[in-house]
Amino acid sequence: MLSKFAYVCLFLALTLLHICAHLKPTIEAHASIKTINLRLTRKLNLFVGYEYHHSMLWQAVMNSLLFVFGVWLCQREVDRKRGRTIEQELKLNGHSKISAATEVKLNWLRTRGKRASSWQLFPKRMFAWFSMPWLSTFLLNEFCNYAQLNLIMKHFCTSTPEVLLLHVRVQLLYLQQLLSSIIGPYLLQFTGAFVSLTASHANYINYETNLFVKED
Repeated sequence: MLSKFAYVCLFLALTLLHICAHLKPTIEAHASIKTINLRLTRKLNLFVGYEYHHSMLWQAVMNSLLFVFGVWLCQREVDRKRGRTIEQELKLNGHSKISAATEVKLNWLRTRGKRASSWQLFPKRMFAWFSMPWLSTFLLNEFCNYAQLNLIMKHFCTSTPEVLLLHVRVQLLYLQQLLSSIIGPYLLQFTGAFVSLTASHANYINYETNLFVKED
């Protein structure tokens, strides 16, 4: 049986993953033209960020709670089946007279794995019902957001691995912003160095393209 701390950690991890999968990527193009010593330099930068709505949090919380509740029910079912198996063995041993050698042999067989494991007792169908909302929405939104980002970035001659890395960086950017907003006020009580860190940190990723880089 999982501890309460493990359930809390599982709930937080599922909620954060669910929110990251729902983040909508945003892209802003900024072109710059500079003239230095009669030479014209053109450059195109993309500011890649994310769009967050409070509805993402509530949906993530509800689906994660349902997921964790399903894990808790499955753990209880495993413990119930295991307890019933042990009771049956105790009743069998109590009503039948066996020798010491037979008792040693039975104990050896039990330690060799004759008793059903936790995975064999795990109610997979019950777990599938409770985890399906979280898994379906997570995979669907993750795929749609990546496909949307990939469709736009293809116009800027970006390869598929670069788009995948950029998609992960957008999600890490959200986690970094969330961490800064949580621990920032507490760190300000001890040091003022965190002020410059949060002030200089941008909520977008500056992606440089070579599409319009040209010097005349």
